[in-house]
Amino acid sequence: MILRGGNGGVAWDDGVYDGVRRILVGQGNDGVAFVKFEYNKGKDLVSGDDHGKMTLLGTEEFVLEDGEYLTAIDGYYDKIFGVETPMIICLQFKTNKRESTPFGMDSGEKFSLGEIGHKIVGCHGQASDVVHSIGVTVVPIATTK
Repeated sequence: MILRGGNGGVAWDDGVYDGVRRILVGQGNDGVAFVKFEYNKGKDLVSGDDHGKMTLLGTEEFVLEDGEYLTAIDGYYDKIFGVETPMIICLQFKTNKRESTPFGMDSGEKFSLGEIGHKIVGCHGQASDVVHSIGVTVVPIATTK
């Protein structure tokens, strides 16, 4: 499994679903302190666990519409003063229809997760009081004829 970012904190894995439905991102002073994914599993909505620690800044959300699926997660990670290992500084989400505004600052090492012709069906990573790294599980996009 490919991870981008640092190797601090505890590993997490939300599992594999039919697709991502909603993403909550919480910012800290220096980057992404919290992330939570909600997934589609058949007709059900499944809430992933909280990763990182929510701050007083609260969360922002990115909600996918019907027929929309996540194709890539782009972002930046960097070593921040006071945090032992690199952490995620910024996340941006791309779908088959649009892209989100960046959640965080574009500084540090840039990364892109995803694969052309595939959709993201699960996320994993490492977190402590901040999100240190993130990775994705992808499957080929089913085409109907």
